Formats: sequence, C-alpha cells, structure tokens
Amino acid sequence: MTADINYWWVGALIIAIVLLITWLIRRDRKDEKEFKKEIIQSEIKADQHKETKDSDITP
Repeated sequence: MTADINYWWVGALIIAIVLLITWLIRRDRKDEKEFKKEIIQSEIKADQHKETKDSDITP
C-alpha cells in the first residue's frame, strides 16, 4: 500500500502559499503606512495648540 505523490499539485500549492504570504505582507505594510499618515494628520501641532490655548484665556 503506497501513496503516490502528485508533485505538480504539491508544487502548485507551495507557490500559492508563497504568493498569499507575499500579498499579505505587502498589504500589511501599505495599511501601516496609511495608519501612520492618518495619525500624524490627526495630531494637533504644538503651534496650533498654543494659539488655541492662548485665545481661550480671558484676561
């Protein structure tokens, strides 16, 4: 009782797995860059924060 291995299917499966992992890594890097960009844009800059703080104070 021997099991024959179809090397074409095994090779195709390995290639598919490698392509999937590559696609996931690239997508993760892209999402990380977009997330960092959103965080940087959403932060209040020090000069803007100082100006709003000074205008809130009533003498």
